[in-house]
Amino acid sequence: MAVLIDKEGYRKGYTLIELIVVVALFSLLLSISLPNTSIIRTINERNELRMIEKDLRQARTRAILENRLVEFSFYVDGNMYIIQYNENEKIKVQELQSGLKIYYADSAAFRFNGTGRVGNSNTVTLKRSDGRTYHLAVGVNTTEITLREVQ
Repeated sequence: MAVLIDKEGYRKGYTLIELIVVVALFSLLLSISLPNTSIIRTINERNELRMIEKDLRQARTRAILENRLVEFSFYVDGNMYIIQYNENEKIKVQELQSGLKIYYADSAAFRFNGTGRVGNSNTVTLKRSDGRTYHLAVGVNTTEITLREVQ
């Protein structure tokens, strides 16, 4: 076994106690500096809720500007939504990945005509991983898009 000895005859290296203290300090600093994963999930779910609402508003605006039907469809099975003109012309396909789930959708689609109005009133229920429930709806006459938490 090779032992490093300096010119004065002292051993070079660290004792086991010194190494344990250093490892303990590093683990303490690491546990403080790493963010909590549930906080990150919550932030990502909120961002996805905002993204859904923003995409719904953009679909309505696109229908008005282009004066054509734009469909915003929810798919509970795939936990995704698709914005499209028709079956062959998809605008956006978005899968929800943060833990937010599409729980229930009445008719599963909002169809905006050239004036930005929807043909019928729909409500989509979204659930976060912490159990909070949200309803997303579009008013038939007002075309107001509402996303609200349900108690």
